[in-house]
Amino acid sequence: MTTTTTARSTLAEIVNARTGRDAAPPREFRTRTATGTPPDPLVLVAGRPKTGKSYALAAAAADPRVARVTVVEVGLDDGALDGYLDVAGDSFQIVAHDNTAQDVVAAIQQAAAQPPTGEGYHILAIDSATVLWALLSREAQRGGRDIGPGGWAMLNSAWDDILTVLRTHAGPVILTARADDAGLDDLGRVRVQKDLAFDVDVVVQAQAHRAFTLVGARSLALASLEERVPLPLGDLDIPSLLDLLSGGAR
Repeated sequence: MTTTTTARSTLAEIVNARTGRDAAPPREFRTRTATGTPPDPLVLVAGRPKTGKSYALAAAAADPRVARVTVVEVGLDDGALDGYLDVAGDSFQIVAHDNTAQDVVAAIQQAAAQPPTGEGYHILAIDSATVLWALLSREAQRGGRDIGPGGWAMLNSAWDDILTVLRTHAGPVILTARADDAGLDDLGRVRVQKDLAFDVDVVVQAQAHRAFTLVGARSLALASLEERVPLPLGDLDIPSLLDLLSGGAR
């Protein structure tokens, strides 16, 4: 009796067969040593409206540890940040756009690409991510279109692309978002793209006016504080939070 042995297909061959792509050349196995330097964090600051999220951005710009705060303001109250000049000073820069989804996304790309100037934190903020997600969703459904599961998948993919662009920024990124009244363990109540609270590095929630709590963070510097998270912060001092996450003051 003759036994025939069938060669097993590799995962890459299966994917190529199903997608119609040409076979890729053999891949060389590579490794690298960890650098020990974590990337700048993506921080979600969520809470009810009028709890001090935008004020915290303006106050950060006046801090000597901060070189610049650049804000892409997206919302029905567009222009509200202009009132913070006396709090923030000239280091608080608002990115101009025409409030269309296309121009807002282009503005985010340009802002993320700006090089650092001077010493200190170069903070990029999206205020608010809730309204940005709503804007993208309305654009996808414009004209009463029923975009269906495939359309929502494409919209979520576009959102992931925005997060990828934000991570190229040479500094911390702050995204504000609205949240329904909920406990600190209920991240699903944040009114934004459903996975954002899990995709960011740090989550801060406002439980009341200028009363913030650090809900969680991917940070080795917080290992000794693990038993204290959620960690009450009081008023949100963004530079001090960034110092805490990095394990030292600037």
